Amino acid sequence: MDELFWNKVSAIGTCLGVLATFIAVVVALYQTRLTNKKKLKLKFNDPVTIVDPNTGEQLGDYIGITIINIGNREVIIDDWSILPYNKSKGRYKIMTEMQGLLSQKLPYKLKIEEKLDLYYEKKAYLRLVTDWVDKNNIKLDKKIKFQILDSTNKSYIIKSDKTISEYANESKERRLKI
Repeated sequence: MDELFWNKVSAIGTCLGVLATFIAVVVALYQTRLTNKKKLKLKFNDPVTIVDPNTGEQLGDYIGITIINIGNREVIIDDWSILPYNKSKGRYKIMTEMQGLLSQKLPYKLKIEEKLDLYYEKKAYLRLVTDWVDKNNIKLDKKIKFQILDSTNKSYIIKSDKTISEYANESKERRLKI
């Protein structure tokens, strides 16, 4: 009877050892994935007024997106675009003459804990929104989405602060002032 008892204790100990080893392997695999993680924090900025530091002259009004790398590895930002109200319409790639002047030229290697500011001219943005409203039957209460793509084609999405109708009204107000 004594030998049977110790055989049971030994079997239970072996099972607990196997379970502990399995848990240790799972934790080790999870930690290696965690150390190589890409993570970006996005912030939408509207309005952004840019002033020439040499002359003090206002260069214009812009919208902007601030991208901060809060992950554990470098991320290459390849592209940014405005996603339309309707997914079937594709996306509007932002091509601006300001890349290289105000914004970094893309693709851009974003180092750990570094930030990148991207700008788009506010007039062009409001024109695009007004075209959407004039030409299509869209939901005016939706916010506009911006997409950031990295070199692995991973998509990061941020929404504008205002709805489509608020931007359309702002565009009309600007036209009335002119």
